[in-house]
Amino acid sequence: MDIATAHTATATATGLTGGGAATRRTGRTRRRLAAAAIAVLATGGAAFGVAAGPVSAMPRNPCSDARNAFRAAMNEARFWIGAADKLAAAGNGTAADQASAEANYYLGQAEGALGDMQAAC
Repeated sequence: MDIATAHTATATATGLTGGGAATRRTGRTRRRLAAAAIAVLATGGAAFGVAAGPVSAMPRNPCSDARNAFRAAMNEARFWIGAADKLAAAGNGTAADQASAEANYYLGQAEGALGDMQAAC
């Protein structure tokens, strides 16, 4: 028995040939899936359309930008300080020094953002 014959025999045995309730069920399922997909796409399109307009029209806030830059730099610095501590505890001094240098870089970035924040806020 080849694959096509086996497939036909399986479809016949399970009642998936010749129309009937199985075909109607499949048709209803397809329509429901199509309707759900259209609803999701329409909702997503509306959300992106609404979100894109006001965000691009909002004026820049230098104080908020400086706070966000400070927060991001401090988060990076904290990460690299923790990495340096873990590497030093594991006995990997070279990698710990590199991580410490990264932490110092981000601390410098945070210091600059702090100055921007003081000027803008």
